[in-house]
Amino acid sequence: MRIYRVYAGLWFGLLCIAVANGALRDLVYGPAVSELAAHQLSTLTGCTVFFLYTWLVDKRWPIPDRATALWIGLTWLLMTVMFETWMILVLQGNGLPVLLQSYDIASGQLWLLVLLTAMLSPLMVVIIRQRKSG
Repeated sequence: MRIYRVYAGLWFGLLCIAVANGALRDLVYGPAVSELAAHQLSTLTGCTVFFLYTWLVDKRWPIPDRATALWIGLTWLLMTVMFETWMILVLQGNGLPVLLQSYDIASGQLWLLVLLTAMLSPLMVVIIRQRKSG
């Protein structure tokens, strides 16, 4: 049970990565490219750093098995969706259409990749670690 609490707390690292990634986008390359291109590049860099973060924290707090990794990933997914929903609807005061727009893959939005990365990174790390050691 302890590992679940540890990884629930480690979700805040993902939040910090997301904030830093957004700042990088807004300050560095966002002004030079279209909003959609900046969003897409930011999504790809964010997903990459999410995975690397998961890899690093697993070295300190190893995830024992694939089932635990799935639970951690589902926890991170739920926490991310809840936070993003709260941020858009409450903090920013936007409506449901603005929230749902980020899920529109047909328009080039890649938010679902962020959610998939948050959910699957723990499992991917465990699978890679098991293959390397076995």
